[in-house]
Amino acid sequence: MPNDLPSYKVALVANSAWYIYNFRMGLIKALQDHDFTVVVITPIDDFINHIYKADVEYEPLYTLTRKSKNPLKDFRLYQEFYRIYRKIKPDVVIQYTIKPNIYGGLAAHRLGIKTISVIPGLGHAFVHKGLLQNITTYLYKKSLRHSSKVIFENNDDRLFFLKKGIIKQEQSETFKGCGVDISYFKPIPKKTQTDGKVFLFMGRLILEKGIREFVEAANRIAMNDSTAQFWIIGHIDEENPSAVPKADFLKWIAHPQIKYLGFKDDVRQIISDADCVVLPTYYPEGIPRVLQEGMAMEKPIITTDTNGCREAVEAGKNGWLVKPSSADDLYNKMTTVTKLSSDQLLEMGKYGREKAIKEFDERISIERYIDIVKTILSASRTK
Repeated sequence: MPNDLPSYKVALVANSAWYIYNFRMGLIKALQDHDFTVVVITPIDDFINHIYKADVEYEPLYTLTRKSKNPLKDFRLYQEFYRIYRKIKPDVVIQYTIKPNIYGGLAAHRLGIKTISVIPGLGHAFVHKGLLQNITTYLYKKSLRHSSKVIFENNDDRLFFLKKGIIKQEQSETFKGCGVDISYFKPIPKKTQTDGKVFLFMGRLILEKGIREFVEAANRIAMNDSTAQFWIIGHIDEENPSAVPKADFLKWIAHPQIKYLGFKDDVRQIISDADCVVLPTYYPEGIPRVLQEGMAMEKPIITTDTNGCREAVEAGKNGWLVKPSSADDLYNKMTTVTKLSSDQLLEMGKYGREKAIKEFDERISIERYIDIVKTILSASRTK
């Protein structure tokens, strides 16, 4: 239904155009359908053309460097957010990922702009305890206390922030991941037939996504099963501190049964041709999108028993959970898959598809976003 408020401007902010394109295009379309003007604010990357095609206003960020820990650079980022927000005058800003939430949040508060802060996952800063986590916690406390709403993509992360005193109970809400378009990610016929099982890893090639454990388990299975195949989709995230060195990665995929397929815009046929989607991540995730995509396309999944990931799996029904950083446990679960029949895997896949429809349809979270934006604007209008 059309927006019943006067014309308002909503800005979406993230640390990459890639993030907006992959995870938030459905929300952009819904906001436009409700007559909101949408502005996207990100650094420029290879996905910027996709953003332009969405018929949105765009403002580039020049000072956001994800791997920088330099206070001076981060202060310049705060200043840039302030200049952009003062220029475009958004009514509500929806901010994703750590630096937009912190420095964009502080700039928005200074200008009296309402913010919705989204925590898609805790991120690299919370992988290990120490100075970086302490600084990030402090900065989050300073910025998020001004947010109208703080949205988490799994409940464990929300409870962590509440325990740390970063947010207040009444500010917070949990969505089940970012959701997927279940009419786009749906079962389709296989095009590639293989003699053995095909395991598919999809994700950024950083150590914390579990790519090393996946390759180790794959090599061990290949020693006894010459028919199994192990496919990898993803790119080396060079700005991430845990990026896999290219030389190391080339050594890891030397085995002929391990195939690197590069980065793909459309992964649906590859998911369809695979038998099991594997993401042994121990990165602080929301609920990984690749698991939701695999489930929506009727594929069993294997992932780690960690925040967010465990919310996607009902063990033995649509997949398996493994211990974080355990190539041995991963090997055992993947070996289980090699012993199951096609009918057994299909039954698990169908259960996963039903779970995805009930819990991970992106329309559920998008409708809630629209409700939250309208509530914030209505409250502002009555003051």
